[in-house]
This record gives sequence, structure tokens and C-alpha cells, in this order.
Amino acid sequence: MEVRQLLVLGAAMLTLAFPSASAQDAKEPYVRVAEIEIDPAQLEAYKAAVKEQIEAALRHEAGVLLYML
Repeated sequence: MEVRQLLVLGAAMLTLAFPSASAQDAKEPYVRVAEIEIDPAQLEAYKAAVKEQIEAALRHEAGVLLYML
């Protein structure tokens, strides 16, 4: 499985795990924290994919104020 596929799968799992905490329903800011394990051989590819996703979220997702890795 490629890094992008893992990111999408992880995001989908988090969204399904916390359905009531969607951005449209949130009245106050909230924080999501996830702990994941990365295959050391895939670390650089993972970092590049996450950087791309962070930049897109900050640009296009209303309400995203901070996204940290």
C-alpha cells in the first residue's frame, strides 16, 4: 500500500471514529491527535505526502488554523 493510500485510509478512519466532531458541527475549536507507526523505509515519502496534505488543508479547509506533524 502506498503512503498516499495509507494517509487517506487513516483520515477516513479518524473521520468515521469521530462523526460528531465534524467541522460543520463544531461550535468551538477542537483538536484531533493521532499516534501512528511509520515504516522507517517509507519515512521520507510519508513526510512529503503529509507536507502536501497539510498545505492543502490550510489552503482549502475552512476553520483549519494549525496542522502539526
